[in-house]
Amino acid sequence: MKVLRKFAFLLVAMSLVLAACTPAATEAPAVDEPVVPTEVPAEAPTEAIAEEPAGLTCAEPVKVGLITDASGALAIYGAHILRSFMLGMEYATGAPGSAGEKFDFAATQENTFKIDECEFIVYVRDDGSNPENTATVARELIDVQGVNILVGTVSSGATATLQGIALENQIPLIVVPAAANDITGVNFNEYTFRTSRNNYQDAMNECVALTQQYTTFVQIAPTTRSDRVPLPPSAMPAPSKVLNSSLTISLPRWIPSTSPRTWNRSPTPAQKPTS
Repeated sequence: MKVLRKFAFLLVAMSLVLAACTPAATEAPAVDEPVVPTEVPAEAPTEAIAEEPAGLTCAEPVKVGLITDASGALAIYGAHILRSFMLGMEYATGAPGSAGEKFDFAATQENTFKIDECEFIVYVRDDGSNPENTATVARELIDVQGVNILVGTVSSGATATLQGIALENQIPLIVVPAAANDITGVNFNEYTFRTSRNNYQDAMNECVALTQQYTTFVQIAPTTRSDRVPLPPSAMPAPSKVLNSSLTISLPRWIPSTSPRTWNRSPTPAQKPTS
């Protein structure tokens, strides 16, 4: 009996020793919960304020010198330019000028338009398609009125004079409606701008359109300096210009102004192109 007690006591003592020798249990590391980002309240979108473009301003009025034919042989074209230019200014500014809805050259030679805070003054002069008159009115517009731009004129010969004056005074010239090829050819300078077609463009389009229906053409034209003065041999064109195998336009070296110029679609054997 005593033996059993001792054995039981030893078991209890051993269990206490083993318990004392067992390492302390480690706590499981704390797991941090994921941090949920807090939403920043979105600011209400601000509407972009569109800035209105600044209006057109100018310290002094812009002055335009319009030279046309109101009394000469080409006055019918001059009237067209006078009316169309004023309509263009009215369209650009949104209102008629100071001269009213219809410009009357006999009543006034000025017309004032306005865009925002900038004033445009158009001075109109009649040159009668005479180069000497063109030079006189152009110099008056430049020296007296102080124009910034020149516009004109109807006659090609007068326009050539105007080109030289514009270049001399370094003033832009807008050519309309003069049609000579030389304006933007041999007479061209950096102050020349053209808004009208030229004679070459007219002729080429006429040749394409008219020859589809007709075969013979006669041109009746007024006497000009080129009709009266023969060209030097070096400047004379070839007797004919062959446009294609079935169309030839005769270019005579010199024909008096009283004789019509005939263009024959069916070339003569001498005019036919050689291979």
